[in-house]
Amino acid sequence: MIVRLSAMLSPIDLVPFAQWQERIAKLDPSNPISRLAPLYLRPDAEQKMLSSANNIQEYDCRLSTRIMNEEGLKYPSDLVSLFDVHVAYMDAEGFWDRT
Repeated sequence: MIVRLSAMLSPIDLVPFAQWQERIAKLDPSNPISRLAPLYLRPDAEQKMLSSANNIQEYDCRLSTRIMNEEGLKYPSDLVSLFDVHVAYMDAEGFWDRT
């Protein structure tokens, strides 16, 4: 996913997890990601994220399917296409800071 995001938007620097946690801890409260800080700063956060990444194929997409159907959007048949749809939407909404 990181490689895909880098290609779609702008290069992403990979840093050790502990360094990333330090950055999360210092985020301004106005940053939308700061709301997730308690999740990312847990002692077991790295293990939980790796576990989630390893089980992504088992992810339940029913909510996304329902919302996309309600909006009249075509639901992608594979997770990579679904990921691209979400990234394109977030990009169009100005979610990414490209500075």
